[in-house]
Amino acid sequence: MGEKKIIQSVHRAIEILTLFRTQDQTELSLTEISCLLSLNKSTVFHLISTLEQSNFVEKTSRSGKYRLGLALFSLGNIVGGQMDLRKQAIPFLKNIVEKFHQTVHLAILDQDQAFYIEKVKGTATIHTSSQVGKYKPLHCTAIGKVLMASLTEDSINRIIKEKGLPRFTPSTICEPEQLKKELLTIREQGYALDNTEIEPELFCVATPIRDHSGEVVAAISISGSLSRISISNSHIYVQELKKVSHEISLSLGYK
Repeated sequence: MGEKKIIQSVHRAIEILTLFRTQDQTELSLTEISCLLSLNKSTVFHLISTLEQSNFVEKTSRSGKYRLGLALFSLGNIVGGQMDLRKQAIPFLKNIVEKFHQTVHLAILDQDQAFYIEKVKGTATIHTSSQVGKYKPLHCTAIGKVLMASLTEDSINRIIKEKGLPRFTPSTICEPEQLKKELLTIREQGYALDNTEIEPELFCVATPIRDHSGEVVAAISISGSLSRISISNSHIYVQELKKVSHEISLSLGYK
């Protein structure tokens, strides 16, 4: 088959919507969108006006900037409802939160990053920057390292080369060989830890979820402040997460 034809206007409209995900901003002005996409304001105005008419974006009265509209929320709910993994996992995640009062995440591997598809907030945890529908790096999050550990060596090398290992805190692993050594340990022990590697004072524990074929398709994590979760008591959370991730895997057909 030959190269697929791309309709430029549709492609640019998709790029506008994608900006709200990649820029970590909930609102963007016409000028900001124009600069980020290197398009003239007139083109952006016509595109975003069309998106606005269909409720894919909306203009806020407070700032005059644009944000994602309710049409995307509706479509997102349909997609979310189709995600058997998420549906199967949610009751288990809620049980963990009820038991430990810490925030629990569910993420999958997408675009060489950890993509959060569910988050259940705990009552006894510090604020985290994680959000459903957002991405986090693999090398400095427990949930990301679990997903990364499931990949082949060639894939790991490619991700390190393309994404790099940027530093977020003094604890972030930025050396490729050190990261690979930790990934090997994660495969052997069946869990990963994030000891203030992406956010100061934040400690996370994560375990993998497998499908019917035994492949790692997702990961779950517990996140909390160092005052509540640390190396000294992490085994308690590891034990619970291993049990829960195994139960979720069984619900997906894993044997």
